[in-house]
Amino acid sequence: MGKWLLVVLVVFGGVGWYVYSPTNVVSHEEKKADIYNITSPSESPRQFIPLPIEGPSPAQSDDEKRDWYGQMARLAAALAEPVLASIIKNPGSEFDLMQAAMAISDVQGVGDEALSALEGALQKTLSEESRHVVMLALGAVARQAPNGQRVVPFLLETAGLADSAAKRVEVTAAMGNHGHGEYFETIRKFAQDSSEQVRAASVYAARNIQTEDARSLIVKLGINDPSALVRAEALQSLASRRDWGGLVEMAQDEGQAVEVARILVESERSESTVAEAQRLKLSSKSERVKALLAQGGL
Repeated sequence: MGKWLLVVLVVFGGVGWYVYSPTNVVSHEEKKADIYNITSPSESPRQFIPLPIEGPSPAQSDDEKRDWYGQMARLAAALAEPVLASIIKNPGSEFDLMQAAMAISDVQGVGDEALSALEGALQKTLSEESRHVVMLALGAVARQAPNGQRVVPFLLETAGLADSAAKRVEVTAAMGNHGHGEYFETIRKFAQDSSEQVRAASVYAARNIQTEDARSLIVKLGINDPSALVRAEALQSLASRRDWGGLVEMAQDEGQAVEVARILVESERSESTVAEAQRLKLSSKSERVKALLAQGGL
């Protein structure tokens, strides 16, 4: 596959952008992170510094521009969407296109203007890097846009034409960011791909489809897939769905059971997490698992 891939992950309340390479995974803040680790932005909103609303100045450094785009992402859609959409349509540079695409996908309440800008960008000749970002942003925006389902035929067609693992990861992640049920059969097909990255992306995509078939696919891959990357993604996907029973179902060996115990300990307490922790404690023969649960008060 390509040298690296950008993967955007959507959670309620925020978008986390991560860069994947075969040997290293870092966030855009240069911090180590799992490729599909979902984290909502934790920093408190910063005070908006008055900058030119029409766009960042060409004289600004990349860091200053990045900060400007970050501030735009925190504005109301009525203010941010038209400005960012305009930049996506006519970007001053490839950097501006990618930053604007990331920012617009993080603005709450965006709609057709954002979709149209991203769709238009994909009709142009883009670098591999820019296309990754714009594709994934398209899926993220479609998730919340009132008319977001209009991108379904385009993403399904793109999936059908994907002739490399890199392209299949890209479109699968975009479908996952959207989370529309019509993608499931394609996701199920890609879950059998020879590439572990494609299979992991399929598990991520399935997490956002709230059906029993999607859940079964995640659990099946989490138990049976030979790739540690895929199994780890299955754990995170079930955790994001708050499917504690599915997590315990996946605890087939000590390594998996330890990871399940850690997730349960770190999760918000509920009757369900307590009950499933007890079930794990009773079913596991691992003293390490029992110690982890006990230390976490479960």
